[in-house]
Amino acid sequence: MGRTESTMKYMLCFFNLFIMFLGLVMVVIGVIFQMDWKVVKDVLKAYLTVEPWSFIIIGTLMFVIGIFGFCGPLFNNKITVFTYVIFLLVIIVLEAVIAILLITSQDTKRSIMKFGSDIFEAAPNSYVLRSITNSVQEQFECCGWSGVEDYGLLASFPSLPDSCCRENEPYGYLFQPKCTIWLASPGCKRIIEDTYETKFAHVVAIAVSVACLQIICIVAALFFINFGRERKRSWMPFFFF
Repeated sequence: MGRTESTMKYMLCFFNLFIMFLGLVMVVIGVIFQMDWKVVKDVLKAYLTVEPWSFIIIGTLMFVIGIFGFCGPLFNNKITVFTYVIFLLVIIVLEAVIAILLITSQDTKRSIMKFGSDIFEAAPNSYVLRSITNSVQEQFECCGWSGVEDYGLLASFPSLPDSCCRENEPYGYLFQPKCTIWLASPGCKRIIEDTYETKFAHVVAIAVSVACLQIICIVAALFFINFGRERKRSWMPFFFF
């Protein structure tokens, strides 16, 4: 094995070992939140800004891709490395399609806001949608789509879903056992709009960085496949890896 091939091999192995570890950590974090382990959950809550199930899905995908990228070069299995390349190409294509849709569509923000409004409006009649709105309210620290008035509260001291109030709100749960309009967070519409504006540029920058890293991995994997093919060309047909 030449020096260049050896470099490509160990670069892919170490990088994908890190990806496997990172994916496993994400799955564990998602499972912790799903199982509601309060001690660990309270420590991680301030740093988790997306839904736990998305951590589990993304972490599992990273772990599976990492296995292909790690085991293929380690055992000199060109089919596995080629499968790894296909995985990365599919992900890059999906990222490119999503990026183009987000950048070129004039109605992206409007569609997101209408989708959110429809979910909040239909939530009273659906347990699933109520769970979604509660998750949104917890994640964005908001209450209702426009505000607490969306709940149609008429009582003097009406109670709201616990997701409408921050657990660390000053004087909140110390003196009142329930979340009320006096402790409720602002409406989700304005907060989601502001978040969309401020986070969009960050998401684009991260996506571009990830895509560049994926392209580097693809190039390294293709070099590794090509080196193996050149080494075996004298006694194997060109279409074998």
